[in-house]
Order: sequence, then C-alpha cells, then structure tokens
Amino acid sequence: MKKGIIIVFSAFLCVMVLGILGAETGEIHSETETMKEVGKIFASSEKEDMNTDIYAIGKSGGVITKEEINMATDFYIAVGFDEEQAKDKAIDYMLKREALYQKAMAEGYGVSDSEIWNYIERLKEVLDNSTNTKDVYALMSQFESEEEYWQFEYKVYQKNLPIEKYLEDLKKRFYDSNIETYQISSELSIDEQYEEYIESLKEDLAIKEDFQILEKRGQE
Repeated sequence: MKKGIIIVFSAFLCVMVLGILGAETGEIHSETETMKEVGKIFASSEKEDMNTDIYAIGKSGGVITKEEINMATDFYIAVGFDEEQAKDKAIDYMLKREALYQKAMAEGYGVSDSEIWNYIERLKEVLDNSTNTKDVYALMSQFESEEEYWQFEYKVYQKNLPIEKYLEDLKKRFYDSNIETYQISSELSIDEQYEEYIESLKEDLAIKEDFQILEKRGQE
C-alpha cells in the first residue's frame, strides 16, 4: 500500500504543491496537467541558449540570473497567478533562496557531489511509495530523458541541499529551545511559531544581502 508521501523534488515543486492545495491562486487545471506545464518550464532551463545575464548580485557574492527569475515567474503563472503576481513572487522567492544559501554556506553547510547524488538516489527509492507518482512522471516526461531530469535536480540541490541541512539544524535548535515554553508564551502552536521565525529569518537575510538589482522592472 502506498504511503502518504508527497514527493517534492525541488523548491519550485514545493511551492507548486502549496499553491495547488491552498486558495491563494486562481483556477488551476488538474495536478497532472499542471505538472506537465511545470515540467516544460524546468526542461527549458536545460537548453544551451538559456539567458545567463545577471538580474541581481548579493553582498556575499551570490548571483541570480534573469533566466532564474523568468523560470520562476513562468512557474507561478503555471500554478495560477497572474503575470504581475507571478513576477513579484518569483523575485521574492529567488532573493530569499539565494540569501538562505549564502547563510548556509557561511555556516559551513556545504555539500559534496556524492552527497547530492546519494540524496537523489534516496528520492528515487521513495518515488514508488508516493501518493503523487503519476504527477512526478508527468513532469519528468517533459525532459528529453529521465537522466536529463535528474541532472536538472542535481543542479537544484547544489543549492537546496545546503539550505535543507542548515534549516534542519535550525529547526532542531528552535524546538529544543522553545518546546517547554511555547504553550504559555503564545497562542500559536510551536510549528506555527517556527514557520513565523523562518519567514522572518528569510526576510532579514535578504535585507542583509542588500541585493543590487541590475535590471529594473521598467526595463524588463
């Protein structure tokens, strides 16, 4: 029997799943059809002619390309946001993701190639026990091959895995520090407090990175 596991192979897919389940977006097609559309967006990033022009540079040296912003914007459009909302969400997401990555690296959470591929191998093992296997394969089918899809995920996890490792340790420290007092200090559950804490952290890190936007909205 399949377990209640939702496979999230990348940060973009995580956002997509939340968008489908929430009421934040407009009308959306079936999850399988949406995954196909997202797959087309992801697969297009593997083409040789992708735009490598820089959109923003952070104080720590992190770079966000125009292509990354465009891909994230297309993703948000695919899951139901209008073009203006999608662009705003894409920029916000990419800046916070890069800021988190820079923080994770500064804290010593780098990963080796073998760690990334081992992580991907574990994802492959989980695939057949997921509740959304059909949707994941619908996305994968938009790539020229399954190997190309996993190469795409390898690139994603070059940044996402350090972020995940950093947040995993941060979450443990947060719960260890707050588990005994949260009930009397707030009306929120400890999980809700942690989510607020992480959102605040991402905002602060993005501000501290002081990103220099090289392309203004009116010039796009």
